Amino acid sequence: YQFYTGQAGTSQRISTGNLDFPYATKIQRTAGQTGTGAVQLGQVIETNNCQDLAGQTCTLSVYLTAGSNFSGAGSQIYVGVVTGSGVDQGANAGFSLGTWTSWANSLNTLQTITTTRTKYTFNVSIPAGTQEIGLRFYFVPTGTAGADDSVTITGVQLEKGSAATSFD
Repeated sequence: YQFYTGQAGTSQRISTGNLDFPYATKIQRTAGQTGTGAVQLGQVIETNNCQDLAGQTCTLSVYLTAGSNFSGAGSQIYVGVVTGSGVDQGANAGFSLGTWTSWANSLNTLQTITTTRTKYTFNVSIPAGTQEIGLRFYFVPTGTAGADDSVTITGVQLEKGSAATSFD
């Protein structure tokens, strides 16, 4: 797990009030902040847990919700999957530095989001020989942050196949 922001911000577990996913992670730029560095959340899937995905078409599914003052450029968030062939090289090398062995940006797409919780799915080809996978979500804010300049992320699942299935 890695949270990064180029200015004052927070990452916190919140209660959603939903039965399917009672908790979520909320990444947020601090109210009044004028910095426009990316606000990013990432999670590395270690070697032992991702080798079976190597060489496969996979589906990433996630529920995203914009905060009431979300300032992401174009109301968009980047959704990404990075891969590498090294063994357990860690979040900092994968996300911040891009220095994993055979680092590849296997998915890097912009998704427009709204204040309504919505499930999004993305297909991604995981390269053969992949030994580490990183999932990342980030937005590039604009202007001055309001009280709820945030994105809520929950129900994240990466699985084999070209279609999302029920959450496990």
